[in-house]
Amino acid sequence: MDQVSTRYFLNVPLEDMVEHFRMALGMEDQKMYWTLKKVKHAPVTRVILCTWDRPGLFSKMVGVFTLHNVNVLSGNIFTLKNGLAFDLYDVTNPLDPLREEEIWSKMLQDGRQAIEDKLPLDELISRKAEMSSFEETHSPYHAVERIRVDNEGSDFFSILEVGGGIRTGLLYDLAKKIFSLGLDIRFAKVNSDKEKMTGVFYVRDASGQKIYEDSALEKVRREILGVLQ
Repeated sequence: MDQVSTRYFLNVPLEDMVEHFRMALGMEDQKMYWTLKKVKHAPVTRVILCTWDRPGLFSKMVGVFTLHNVNVLSGNIFTLKNGLAFDLYDVTNPLDPLREEEIWSKMLQDGRQAIEDKLPLDELISRKAEMSSFEETHSPYHAVERIRVDNEGSDFFSILEVGGGIRTGLLYDLAKKIFSLGLDIRFAKVNSDKEKMTGVFYVRDASGQKIYEDSALEKVRREILGVLQ
């Protein structure tokens, strides 16, 4: 308990904490554990995940979920002093209810491969996006791409508010771009339908600070808009 932050205790339900500690104490040689918990009255599963923290962990997990047609609705990432990561992801259920156990098992295997860079996520998601582009029917609706950086809404994080049209792999591309800008995603909330996506990302730089410099702010806006377009 001395390893976790005050933010963890303020934001995580007690029953999820119990699962995190149980998994952490039994890590041994496993690279990653998770516990799945169905959310009541919604087609949503909470993924309670424990692993060793790695650069780009959020984007890698988003990539794995994307490969299996599971949408991330929110993600909360907590890094312990000893290097463990306690994560929470609320995601949509697998599309085939008769194969849920099989699909979750494959996702866990892929997740363990992805965090060790043994799964070619970029290639697999690019291929999936190409296939989807042939299958999707586009409506006349056109989402306006936007990015806003808020340094007032949180004492500890810069908040990136992002919106644009939807496409396969968009959240993965955004998470990867945010990571490439030297920013660490600690919390994300995403809403999407067949036409548009809005996302809120709580981030800080490599030194644990908000983004303050005008040049850095402009680069973040420009690079993220490039992903949305």
